[in-house]
Amino acid sequence: MPEYTIGLSRRAFLRTGLGLALAACCPTEVLASERKVRLKGALCARTIKLGTEMVTIDSSTGEKILDSQLSMEASRLARVFEVRPGLVILKSPDHMAKNALAVPSNYVPECRGCKYTVMLGQTRVVNELQEVNHRGWGGITVAGIMAHEFAHIYQFNTEYHQRLEQLDITVKPIELHADFLAGYHLGLKRRSGTPMDIGAWMDGVYLLGDEEYERKDHHGTPEERRRAVRVGYRTGVEGRQPVSVAAEIGYNTIREIMQMNS
Repeated sequence: MPEYTIGLSRRAFLRTGLGLALAACCPTEVLASERKVRLKGALCARTIKLGTEMVTIDSSTGEKILDSQLSMEASRLARVFEVRPGLVILKSPDHMAKNALAVPSNYVPECRGCKYTVMLGQTRVVNELQEVNHRGWGGITVAGIMAHEFAHIYQFNTEYHQRLEQLDITVKPIELHADFLAGYHLGLKRRSGTPMDIGAWMDGVYLLGDEEYERKDHHGTPEERRRAVRVGYRTGVEGRQPVSVAAEIGYNTIREIMQMNS
């Protein structure tokens, strides 16, 4: 596998310490008080049933440097969102490996105390790190994707998932709130001095919007997603903490977006 870096820019990653984290499906050692997930042991893959799909998950991307970078960011995300999910690399089938998702079940039983799981598609990571159409900032999109999924874990852990569900018959409020919190995380990083081009992440979110308003899995229009990220980013840059404060600002922001289109 080629050596990639997933920093905010391709060259800056090792200096900034940006990465995403793995809670391996091989045995791990986790200290809950430190909100850290440490990869331990040799490559370990297994096949599980996820809904109606049989998927292969792994404890490693197959590239040690990338694994280390992923682990650093996951620990940071865990601290920001005050959560500790398991995290695995999703390797097959192909259409799942191009995605990332958070699931309200623990598929990493060796991760003591983990309740939920973030699954990061191997193909998705590699494609983003190739920096195609991301202004040379492929790592920012990977960071944003992971922050979005950790935000879902935060929603599962709190009352926000249920509160957001009540705003619409689709998943749009839930997804926009996760977009907001992803922007918030990136804003905190920018406030701490990490260089980034937030426009690269917003461009990616914009392209992932959809106009299928009646579908249950409608995630929001491109402009709605951009607005959620933009307001979340500003909230982070302003230093609003802890995450519970940002989450409530995000909830009110999403409620306004929903009311505008009702």
